[in-house]
Amino acid sequence: MIYTIAFRKIRDYAIVALAIVAVPRLAQTQQSYEVASIRQSTTPLVQALTDGSLLGMRVTPGRITIGHMYLSKLIQTAYGIKKNQLIGPAWMGDGGDEPTFDIDIKLLAGTTADQAPAILRTLLAERFMLVARDTTKESETYALIVGEHGPMFSPQKPQDTTEASKTNDAEVSMTGTSKDLGTINYGGGTVTLLPAGAKRVETSTIQGLINYLSPEVRLPIVDKTGLVGDFAIKAETPPLPQRGGVALPSPEERANMREQTAFDLASRLGLKLVPQKNPLRVVIVESVSKRPTAN
Repeated sequence: MIYTIAFRKIRDYAIVALAIVAVPRLAQTQQSYEVASIRQSTTPLVQALTDGSLLGMRVTPGRITIGHMYLSKLIQTAYGIKKNQLIGPAWMGDGGDEPTFDIDIKLLAGTTADQAPAILRTLLAERFMLVARDTTKESETYALIVGEHGPMFSPQKPQDTTEASKTNDAEVSMTGTSKDLGTINYGGGTVTLLPAGAKRVETSTIQGLINYLSPEVRLPIVDKTGLVGDFAIKAETPPLPQRGGVALPSPEERANMREQTAFDLASRLGLKLVPQKNPLRVVIVESVSKRPTAN
C-alpha cells in the first residue's frame, strides 16, 4: 500500500491532495528505521509547488519521504489528527516564519506502510525531543447529521464501488478531457476539478465525505448520521465567484467562503453540519524543540 500526500499544479490550479490520509491510531511502540535525514527546506513553497516538488509525505517500500512540512503538520501526520486537534506552544504553527522540513527515512526490511505513523512519532521524539500526551476532551465540533428529508443518495452496488473510494492513496492525476481539469484521489473518494473553480466530489462512505469536508471547515467533524455501509455519494460545488478588478478576499473571507461551500454541499446531500460539543481526541504537546538534532 502506498500513502501519498502531495501538492501539484494542474494547469492554473494549485491543488492540495485532500486529507487526506486516514492514519490508523496505533500504540506508542518503538518502530525501527535504518537511518533518517532531516533538513530544513531551502526551496520556497511557491517555487516547490511550481516545480511539482513533494509537499507532504510519501510512503513507498523501504522508504518514507517528506517534503516541505511544518513541524505542526509532522505531528498531525504522526498522530493521525487534524490541525484543530493539536494543542501546542504558540510559536508552533503551519505558517508565517516557521520553517518547513525535508525528511528522508530509510526503513528496515519488512517494514510496512501501516507502521509509518509510529515510525514518524519515534523520529519526532528522538530528533525534535517531542513529548506529547494523547487524550480526549470535550470540544466544539460540527456534528454531521441527517437532514429532515433524509439522505439524498442511495446505497452503493458492490460492483460500482471504485478502487479510489476503497484505498488510502492520495494521488493527483489528469483526466485528459476538456471539461475535467484533473482528479484527486484522496483516500476515501475523488475530487474532480471543473472549470471556474467548481469541483465534483464522489465517495462511497460517510467517512470519505468527512475526509473531504474536514479541511474546509473550522471545527472537527463528528459523524452522527448513523449511516453505515457503502453509498453512491456524489455532489458538485458551484463555480467560484468572478471578482473582476475587485481586491482578493482576505484570509477570513476565504475561510468563510470555504465553510459555507461545505455547508451547502452537505445540504445538497440531505445532511447538515451543526455546532455541537463532543468528546474529541486531542494531542497536547508538552515540550518540543524548534529544530532537530544534527543528522
